[in-house]
Amino acid sequence: MTDFFGEGSYFMSEEQKDAVVGRVVRERKETETRLALLEREAHNLGQNFSQLGQLLLSRPTSIVFGNQPSTPQQQVFNPAHFDIQGVVRLTEEIRETAKRYESLKLEAAKFGA
Repeated sequence: MTDFFGEGSYFMSEEQKDAVVGRVVRERKETETRLALLEREAHNLGQNFSQLGQLLLSRPTSIVFGNQPSTPQQQVFNPAHFDIQGVVRLTEEIRETAKRYESLKLEAAKFGA
C-alpha cells in the first residue's frame, strides 16, 4: 500500500521495496552483461581495423576483400566487417548502455544493493 505524505514523497512497503530492488539489481546485471558484449564486439572490430590498417601501411598489395582471387600470401577481409555506419551505431549503443548501467548502479546504491 502506498501512503502519500505530501508533495512528491511516499511510503514504500517492504514488499514494494524488495520488488523495486530486485528489478533494479536484475536490470543492472542485464545491462552489465549487454555492455560487456558490446565492448567485446567493439574490441573485435578494432582488431579487424587495426590489422587492415597495418597492412595498408606496410603491404597494401596483400589485401583482398571478399571473394576476390587471392594467393596464400594475401590476407582476405570480409567487407561487412568494415561497415562504418555499423561502427557508429555500435559506439552509440555502447555510450547509451554505459549511461544506463551507471544510472542503475546509482539507483541500486540508494537501496543499499
